[in-house]
Amino acid sequence: MKRTGLPALLLSILLIIPVLTGCGKSSAAADAGDPNEGRGDLITEEPQSEETKEKEPEEGSEEQPEEEKPADGAGAENTLVIKGATYTGLSNLRNDNNEDGTYFYEDMTEDSMTLITNMCAPASSGEDRDPAAYAESFVSAEVDSDALVTETKEDTKLSAAFSYPVYRVSWTSGSNEDTKQAEGVVVLTDSFTFYYGFRCPIDEYDSNAAFYEGELDGLELMDFGEAASDTASDTGEGGGAYEALYLGKVNELSSEGLADRFGLYHIDNDDIPELIAADSNGSFDHDNAFIFSVFDGKVVQLAGGISGVDGTSISFSEKKNLIRETSGMAGATEIFSEIKDGALSEVFKAEMINTLQTDEDDNEIFSYSVNGKETDEAAYYKELAGFVADYDPMMRVDFDGLKVITYKSGDGSGYFEETETEAYQSLEEITGLLQ
Repeated sequence: MKRTGLPALLLSILLIIPVLTGCGKSSAAADAGDPNEGRGDLITEEPQSEETKEKEPEEGSEEQPEEEKPADGAGAENTLVIKGATYTGLSNLRNDNNEDGTYFYEDMTEDSMTLITNMCAPASSGEDRDPAAYAESFVSAEVDSDALVTETKEDTKLSAAFSYPVYRVSWTSGSNEDTKQAEGVVVLTDSFTFYYGFRCPIDEYDSNAAFYEGELDGLELMDFGEAASDTASDTGEGGGAYEALYLGKVNELSSEGLADRFGLYHIDNDDIPELIAADSNGSFDHDNAFIFSVFDGKVVQLAGGISGVDGTSISFSEKKNLIRETSGMAGATEIFSEIKDGALSEVFKAEMINTLQTDEDDNEIFSYSVNGKETDEAAYYKELAGFVADYDPMMRVDFDGLKVITYKSGDGSGYFEETETEAYQSLEEITGLLQ
């Protein structure tokens, strides 16, 4: 089997990205919103008898019911990362993440033969659980509800390397021509349980078995020590965490059809570049141009707009900490801002507004203001040109390319002139940069 698909490293690193989506559940459970749906015997609750049920306090009583204590491991934040081999050309089928570090990824190889699953869910309570039986239950409850386990054995090599019990689980699912065979590893940590494995049509399994075995042998369990939400910031703290955060955002934009072209540019002067994204289809029913940054361990949107509609655009000045936003519904509004604490802080604003009136020669009459103060046309263009001079050239985020623009002024007027176009990076290219 040739090695194709998105990087398993990408799949594993993404588990530290805080995204508010469901994780570790069947799709039916996610739709229903029941957190215990599809978890089989991993989560159990002893029924209460009438004698053991907590009594409600009588009206007027100061006694309050004892606060419910969280289960073991609840509230913990996962910092472990399963790292595997690198693939290219995968089709992403599922990409779920939770703030606590749990996640569920499924990707199909380019030949549509092998499904790669990488997931993490909270561990069930119970110190006396049988680890092998628990590993089997985890596969059936969390990975594939149709799984019929055929073999389970401890992987002593990975157990020693990970310092946690690791079990190899082989299983089948489906029937007749749709029967699949799979093999994966289940990693049992104190608060979380991981699964990483391969699944393919049973008729193709024997020819790929050696490959799967080798890939599982090479897995690593990495510990980031602190969660990305605690370490990553716009000042570069947490070293390298922004790549994983941007990978999550890139996947989100791509899967939602909001962007398919990307770029990394340093707009301000910190160690983390900003993420530029655009929709090359030029869809005008939603924003098609974006600028993102990282602040306090999260991806934040700095600017967005529909490029090419009514003078709407976003631009930036590389390494000079300036973002320009324009709109032109009733004239022209130019807002220039710097990045400060994960948001835009306005530093200059110029407005030329159509009054919807005409002069004696039937020319439209505009009102002019700079930083909220009314002015005339000549002063408007002079002050705008003077401000922009310190930030030339700029780059406009258009759906069909990054346009390098410079400001031309003279004779009491001015405009931005397009001088060249820089190409965006494709989804595959930006993914390679962020791995």
